[in-house]
Order: sequence, then C-alpha cells, then structure tokens
Amino acid sequence: MKRFKVEVKRVDINKGLCNNPRQCVVALAMNRRFGKVKGYQGVEVSECNAELDIGGYKEYVDLPRKVTNFIYRFDDTGNQIGARSKMKPFSFTVAVDM
Repeated sequence: MKRFKVEVKRVDINKGLCNNPRQCVVALAMNRRFGKVKGYQGVEVSECNAELDIGGYKEYVDLPRKVTNFIYRFDDTGNQIGARSKMKPFSFTVAVDM
C-alpha cells in the first residue's frame, strides 16, 4: 500500500460541483494528485469512499471521516450564497494498493 497526500485547495472549493461524484471538491483534488500516476483515468467520489480508475483497474479507497463530513456539508450547503467562502482548504491521506 502506498500513502498519498491529497490537498483540497481554495480553487477546488470554488469550482467543485455539489452532488457530482466526478466534479466535486474532493474529486478535483484527487484528479490533481493522481493525474501524474501512470495509467490514471479518473475518480468517482461517494460519501465514504473513492473509486480510482488506474489503467482500467478499479481501486476503492476509504475516505477519512473529516473528508466525508466535508462532502456532506458541501453537498448540503455549497450552493448557498457565501457558504463556500467559509469552507477552508485542507489535506488528507489515502492508502492505495498499487
């Protein structure tokens, strides 16, 4: 297992789409992090895990609780005026079997 640090940046919070598993805040951050991995084709994020497509192989990784809490909050309030400006960038680590 390899551990990867993923950084959710302000640009991800500003551009992320609520309730969109391929364009949500966490998916944008993971695409940036894993985009350099050979064979990486994309990610689909749910409330509690992420499905990475690496060379046609699907790798499911559990997301830390702080990430799932952020996803719930973002999906619930992210489209409200001013809500995103109150959300802070953060980082998290995922373990991927590569």
